[in-house]
Amino acid sequence: MADNYQQLNLFNEGKDYFKITKPIRLIELFAGIGAQAKALEVLGVPFEHYKICEWAIPSIKAYNSIHIKDFTDYSQSLTKKELIDYLQGNISVNYNDPCDVSRKPEKWLRDTYNNCIATHNLMNIMKVKGSDLNIVDTDKYCYIMTYSFPCQDLSLAGKRQGMETSQADGGTRSGLLWEVERILDELNRERERV
Repeated sequence: MADNYQQLNLFNEGKDYFKITKPIRLIELFAGIGAQAKALEVLGVPFEHYKICEWAIPSIKAYNSIHIKDFTDYSQSLTKKELIDYLQGNISVNYNDPCDVSRKPEKWLRDTYNNCIATHNLMNIMKVKGSDLNIVDTDKYCYIMTYSFPCQDLSLAGKRQGMETSQADGGTRSGLLWEVERILDELNRERERV
């Protein structure tokens, strides 16, 4: 077996090989437990966990435990009401619906908040603006944005309800893919203004 690995690309014949020469900042939308980050780690690609967007609490907790391993109490100076205000409508316990956090115990609120802060989590993609990604110093960093949008409404094993409109507009969970397009459009408009 060869000790050398080379890129095999059937689709870009005659085009220059693309090489990233700047430090990578990874932005994972629909991050889950961080499959894209894990792929980069397995490949030995150095990168910074820059931002994630994930609203499922079990996934946020797992992402921190697997990748970041930051268990700092960022909530120390916040009241229970401030924690509720921050989390309400932005997270889910069942992967489908926003969680009413107003009845959750304070320790649960603090743990959830701390995991969100530790992972640089933007939480609810329907509320994320392009500027929230904080893409700055592009001469110094290479930003890679990945997304694994919910495919349940497209899957043969799922409800097959399609993805015509975003869930924000009354569509399906798979329609959340359109939120990625919205964010990219916002980033392009920002770039054109500069």
